[in-house]
Amino acid sequence: MTCRYYGISRQAYYAWYRRYQVEGVDGLRSRYKRPKTSPNATHVQIVGKIIYLRQNYHRPPSISALLSAPPSNAVAISAADGFVAEPRRPPPCRASRLCHRIG
Repeated sequence: MTCRYYGISRQAYYAWYRRYQVEGVDGLRSRYKRPKTSPNATHVQIVGKIIYLRQNYHRPPSISALLSAPPSNAVAISAADGFVAEPRRPPPCRASRLCHRIG
C-alpha cells in the first residue's frame, strides 16, 4: 500500500505516523484548526458598543468614525450579530437614458 494509492502526500503520511506513535489512535482524530487565542480581536467593550449603536442608531461607516475602528470591523460584527446589509437602491432614472424596456 502506498500514499499514491490512498491519494495522500508523503508529508501527510509521516505527520499522521508521528502523531500515531506519540498519541496512539486518538492522535489521528480531527483537530480544530482555529487558534486558541486571538490577540488582535476587537475588544469585548467595543463589540458591545458596535452592536448597541447598530441596533439603535447608525450604519457601520458612521459607527467606525465614532469608535475609531475600521468599517470592515463594524460590518463583520454587525453581520455576526444577525444584522443584514440594507439593499442598495438602483440609481434614479434620468431622461437621457431609457430606464424601462417597452414590451
